Amino acid sequence: MSKEKLNEIYKLVKETGYVQSINMYREMDNDSTKEYNLILSLSTCPFYEGDTRIKLVFYNIQDFKLGDINNFYKVLFEITNVADRQLEDIRYYVNEIEYNMVSFWCSDIEYKSF
Repeated sequence: MSKEKLNEIYKLVKETGYVQSINMYREMDNDSTKEYNLILSLSTCPFYEGDTRIKLVFYNIQDFKLGDINNFYKVLFEITNVADRQLEDIRYYVNEIEYNMVSFWCSDIEYKSF
């Protein structure tokens, strides 16, 4: 992922930042039966029609840690490119840095605003 795309993710998270949903799932095809993926949907609060919402998809989640999700606060993620460490199938470390809501390692990230 380029630095520009990473900056775009930071910008979108800053615009939204309130967790709307957390969805972890596993693809059950021949190639990825061991991989879990995570979808985080973020929105503004209060949400009004036409406001930005984003969906972040993290692939091949490893060492997933979930903290307190019962509070309602704006999240802030730090995404570190760790590809130079030569970890097998791992390129990023993701950490919610304000409240330790979630942290994990992953192989790839996609995002979409809607």
